[in-house]
Amino acid sequence: MIIMKFGGSSVGDSSRIAKVAQIVKSRYLDSPVVVLSALHGVTDNLINTAKSSEESGSRVLRAEEIIKRHHTVLGELGLSNELIAEEVSQLRKEMQELDSGKQLTLQVLDKIMSFGERMSVRIMAGCLSSIGMEAKACDSFDIGLITDSNFGYADILPESYNNIRESIANINGIPVVTGFIGKNKEGEITTMGRGGSDYTTSILGAALGAKEIQIWTNTDGVMTADPKVVSTAKNIRRLSYAEEFELEALGANTLNPRGIKPAMDKNIPVRILNTFNPEHKGTLISNCSRLKSRVASITYKNDINVLSISAQKTASEGEFIERVLGLFAKNNIPVNILSIENGNLALTVDEKYDVSAIVKELGKSAKVTMKRNMAQVSLVGNKLGMMPGISETLSESLNRIRVEMIPQPTSEINRSVMVKEAHMVKAVRMLHNTFFGK
Repeated sequence: MIIMKFGGSSVGDSSRIAKVAQIVKSRYLDSPVVVLSALHGVTDNLINTAKSSEESGSRVLRAEEIIKRHHTVLGELGLSNELIAEEVSQLRKEMQELDSGKQLTLQVLDKIMSFGERMSVRIMAGCLSSIGMEAKACDSFDIGLITDSNFGYADILPESYNNIRESIANINGIPVVTGFIGKNKEGEITTMGRGGSDYTTSILGAALGAKEIQIWTNTDGVMTADPKVVSTAKNIRRLSYAEEFELEALGANTLNPRGIKPAMDKNIPVRILNTFNPEHKGTLISNCSRLKSRVASITYKNDINVLSISAQKTASEGEFIERVLGLFAKNNIPVNILSIENGNLALTVDEKYDVSAIVKELGKSAKVTMKRNMAQVSLVGNKLGMMPGISETLSESLNRIRVEMIPQPTSEINRSVMVKEAHMVKAVRMLHNTFFGK
């Protein structure tokens, strides 16, 4: 059995849905279970429609445009609008209630967001059936996926695994399952946050003991750099789970880090494939315990502020760091420590967070400086600490760029530098040339 997940870019219109159906058909002997996102852009449209506050009736009118898009896709595929009639009726009802003054809570928003996936799986199941493949549209909550009640970012409950295993065993044909959504024990629809379809896919793979999990996207797997920045970026054939986690933490946007964990816990390989180039073998993510030391990819994070904090009053280093980090935690602002040395602490904060109050408070007992518009450029790879001269090569490769700071390594699979955001693209390209050639 394999799990095949197709994101929004793969199911953007009728031609893409038809292409996905052919890809699934080509894997029929592997007993596929399909996981789908909403049609491209639909989730954002549903959110914006629900949050709109124009004149009375506006949400209903905007929802009709979303419904019309799905009806157009059905018509182009030669399928009946009846396939999504129930979902359309419920969506209209939700929008009418909001236009009549119903409060838009997180719970209500989750229910509205769910319609994208609920309509897409019914269209896909219909398309598969039309080409001779028996298929069944499945809302994930109807096959036993139960979550907590953290609306907007729900997490799975352990009993889901047995529920899913038993439910899928009783389905004839190809299950086509909604990603991103579930229900709590009270029967209320929840969503799992951005990237939640990856999480659903990994959960199904772990529950069913899949041979492989396939994530179908619009690129040939994971690349040696962002192709939008480095046009000569190359495909990476194999990655370890640890390398993939590190890439995501340091700015890559391939998989939801939470999404891969159930697969990793069960040692199920995850393959990233390209819907628009289905013959390419993509990238296989697994334990890769025999990988040699190597640089796998160059990644980056921008929109960063770097704070340097030097304690001026008598306090142990531990107490000082605990106090600083406690202030950020109290204000719900995540930080990453870059270095700790002789009572001096350097850390990064995303620019979207207002830290002025924290800086003012810290300034009462410490010297605080902040560099704005910074970027972190990182090498990620296996056993980098064992590569002779890796730090020197990193520095020498950037000899025409001013490096603002070299953070202390946080693991053996990354090495980073901080540069001005204006120099970020040049830094990525220079490092890519050094480690992967032009």
